[in-house]
Amino acid sequence: RHAAGRTTVDDWFERQRPLINGKAPTLAANEWSLSASVSRDGNRVALATSQYLRSFDRNGNERWKTPVPATPWQINTSDDGRWLVVGFSDGSLRWYRQEDGSEQLGLFQHADGRRWVAWTAAGNFAASPGGEDLVGWQVGHGPAQAADFYPVSRFRSDYYRPELIGEMFGKSAAPAAPANAGQAIRQRLPPTLRIVSPDALSTQRSSEVKVKLAVRSSAEAPVTRLRARVNGQLVALPQIAALPATRSEQADETVYDVALPLPGIEAQIMLFAENRYGVSPEAMLIVKRPPAEPAAATADSAAAVSSSPAAPGVDLRPALYVLAIGISRYQDPSIQLEFAAKDSTDLANFFKAQEGGLYRKVAVRLLTDAGAKRDDVLDGLEWIRRELTARDVAMVFIAGHGVNDADGTYYFLPQDVNVKHLKRSAVIFTEIRNTLVALPGKAMFFIDTCHSGNVLGTGLRSLRLDTTAVINELSSADNGVIVFAAATGRQYAQESPEWGNGAFTKAILEGLRGKADYNRSGRVTHKMLDLYVSERVKALTEGAQSPVTIVPSGVPDFPLVLGQR
Repeated sequence: RHAAGRTTVDDWFERQRPLINGKAPTLAANEWSLSASVSRDGNRVALATSQYLRSFDRNGNERWKTPVPATPWQINTSDDGRWLVVGFSDGSLRWYRQEDGSEQLGLFQHADGRRWVAWTAAGNFAASPGGEDLVGWQVGHGPAQAADFYPVSRFRSDYYRPELIGEMFGKSAAPAAPANAGQAIRQRLPPTLRIVSPDALSTQRSSEVKVKLAVRSSAEAPVTRLRARVNGQLVALPQIAALPATRSEQADETVYDVALPLPGIEAQIMLFAENRYGVSPEAMLIVKRPPAEPAAATADSAAAVSSSPAAPGVDLRPALYVLAIGISRYQDPSIQLEFAAKDSTDLANFFKAQEGGLYRKVAVRLLTDAGAKRDDVLDGLEWIRRELTARDVAMVFIAGHGVNDADGTYYFLPQDVNVKHLKRSAVIFTEIRNTLVALPGKAMFFIDTCHSGNVLGTGLRSLRLDTTAVINELSSADNGVIVFAAATGRQYAQESPEWGNGAFTKAILEGLRGKADYNRSGRVTHKMLDLYVSERVKALTEGAQSPVTIVPSGVPDFPLVLGQR
């Protein structure tokens, strides 16, 4: 029995004839009641069944019904009576409007406890770092073709709206979802692609593989280019018009022939197509090549995409390029920090000392305080993009302040920033993104800009702090950047004189100096560093700060430093 006030519900659990105040509402054939909830005032009864969510008045008269997306396990009514919250067998929680049963919000949290995504019926969403690919839109093409799946990450620029998720619960009445939400998505689809040959797990004996790639895109948004990453590294492809192309047997598909290099004995190949609406979900291919000779002594280095044999005496070790930016002393006296400049200096010095070990050369450009004005930062980004080759590793570290404007656009604040005029005085995220995603070598981005300071206390209430979109965009499979972030979402990064650094930098330095080498292998890889930093920062800040590392699909683990000499 489920009761509230003078309204009672009997025989509601796994029954076909539940009773509301003694009256049996009519259910469909083979429909079973699984959960029930009564509003606080007793005027509304909700039943979650094997087929529908149903709402009744206290006399058992049906008000509305709506089909369920999966088996409902539990239903409850919010205290204010506005919402029905339902837990489903697919792992999602969904909020339905009490008045008409329309779905307003969904939430899915991954079993790892770190990744989640929330979405509205209109398609707007918010997500944790790494959470954007957990759900998406399935678009059908009729009974003759398989449906295409697009994760919500493919619509980030238009639909990533975390502020709308929070606002929805504060409104006196939830807005109705537009009836054409699905149609709006269908009209803005990026391409899809599939690998025709070779097989998903293939063996090749040559130093390259020839791939046939079938691409589908709408006639009004044709494919503008193809992208490829091999073991996470960018591979330059010819212009789309220069690639051999034939029509596929399937409607609306074009098959392109692409030749890609094969480094080492195994390569993870990820291919993407782009049109004016965005980048396709990836098509992935793993190719193995039997080793022709014993692995070279430099096998522990960060392998380059190039598979050309080296001339005798040529040093095959990669070069490391480090752009370290840290700003503690801003021109604006209201936004000072304590350790941002020292953090970048300490990391730059550490990596400079690695020259001659894992790296044949370490080139560092350090920008701090008065040397980190807007033009200096832009010059630094241009420098690392100009210098890096496919054999090398790039690390960009930024410490200081960062903000999002009213449109959600992220800006890094250089030393000479005027917070009231971000567009002309700050470094917009696209400058950072365009540099990192175009790098031919391995790219890593360390971001520590989540300090509270007084940036949000300047009276500019339209400014906020949320680095999630930055993290997710850079670390997407098509962009291929490994991202280490000091804090999650809207958390603040901590710094303390006791540590001599920010918590994030302190943990990174400890890990690189050997504490992340848990199995005493004599090297620290990015996965080892991730594990150490995540636990160490939580311990230092007593859980107030949770760093996050996102490694794109297709990027293998590789060493950052060798054991200290």
